[in-house]
Amino acid sequence: MVVIDLINTKNGKFQIFCFRKQMILKEQIRAARAYLQMSLIELSDLSGVPYDSLRKIEKGFGYLNCSTVNYFKLQKTLTDHGIVFIVNEEPGIQYVESQDTSGRIKNFTKK
Repeated sequence: MVVIDLINTKNGKFQIFCFRKQMILKEQIRAARAYLQMSLIELSDLSGVPYDSLRKIEKGFGYLNCSTVNYFKLQKTLTDHGIVFIVNEEPGIQYVESQDTSGRIKNFTKK
């Protein structure tokens, strides 16, 4: 999927960003948060995405419907905590332990 996004810069002009984005599902965000035992409030604090926005983002099923900025904030926060998003025919998440341990990977996929 190619996404085109308009970003309002500080000087009031808009910049156009066009990029290919691997889409993450709402179910993957909920699964990642549940695996990490992280509340919505904690994810909001860590990611900088407002709590009310997170509630709307997680509601329902399917692809995330949020701004590109919030999308990348969520993705970065969760990947920084060891979550790997699987975006193929069977979407899911993986948790990769820190390299200080055995490097084991735990798989969680939606069946």
